[in-house]
Amino acid sequence: METIFIPLMLNFLGPLAPISWTRRYMPDCGSLRGLPAVVIGREEDVTWDCVCEMRYRDELHLQQQLARLNEPDVAERLEEEEEEEEERFCVREELRILIMEVFGD
Repeated sequence: METIFIPLMLNFLGPLAPISWTRRYMPDCGSLRGLPAVVIGREEDVTWDCVCEMRYRDELHLQQQLARLNEPDVAERLEEEEEEEEERFCVREELRILIMEVFGD
C-alpha cells in the first residue's frame, strides 16, 4: 500500500492531498522494551494493527479531496490498483474510516 497505492492516490490528488499523512503501527509484543502494547484492556481485543492520521487545512480541503477521489476516471483507476494492493494488507469488511476534529493544536 505504502509504495504503490498511496503514491498513486497522492499523484491524482495533487494539491488536494492531505497536508500530512502519518501511519502508526501496533508494535509487536516486547518491542517496547518489555512494556505491553496495550496498557489498559486486553491485547486480544485490539483487532487492528495500523492507524492512519490524515490532516487537512479545513473541512473544505477534505470535501474537495473526497470529490476528486469520486470522479469517475480517478475512482476507476484507484479501484483497479486498490483491489490488487488491498488483498495484501487489508480485510475490507473490517476497514473503518473515522473523521475526527483536533482541539488545542
